[in-house]
Amino acid sequence: MTRLSQWTLIRALVRNVLFLLEAEIKTHAIQLDIHLSKNQLLVLGDSVEIEQVIFNLIQNALDKLDTEDKSPHSIVLSTARVENQTLVSVVDDGFQIDDSMLDRIFEPFVSTKKDGMGLGLALCERIVNRLNGQIELYNVPVGVKARFTLPAI
Repeated sequence: MTRLSQWTLIRALVRNVLFLLEAEIKTHAIQLDIHLSKNQLLVLGDSVEIEQVIFNLIQNALDKLDTEDKSPHSIVLSTARVENQTLVSVVDDGFQIDDSMLDRIFEPFVSTKKDGMGLGLALCERIVNRLNGQIELYNVPVGVKARFTLPAI
């Protein structure tokens, strides 16, 4: 069995990523609201790669909230099954992204971060597309929503 043909539980991957980011979330006093599907959400793919996508989306949200603005901020992380897709969503209440940048956000070396290399979202898109999924990022009334879907098993 190759790594790309592994059955993977999304809930376990989310928990692994949250464990890795726990200290940073606490350090920045971010309110993290987690809404995990009560159903077992299985996808077919390399668990490390899928964790990388989840990690990158949450880390990007944390980076956007790590500003000089000391007001309380939040991130909402959710998973769900939508028809035949498993959905993972990360919504932050930080600054919105300029529309001209949104059109290019998945291109390599394009970043909204001052010191960003612009490779994280490009890698995420490549992973998700290879697993027959879709990834998108768009502004919401307050902040940004990043979400990806993978075929559900």
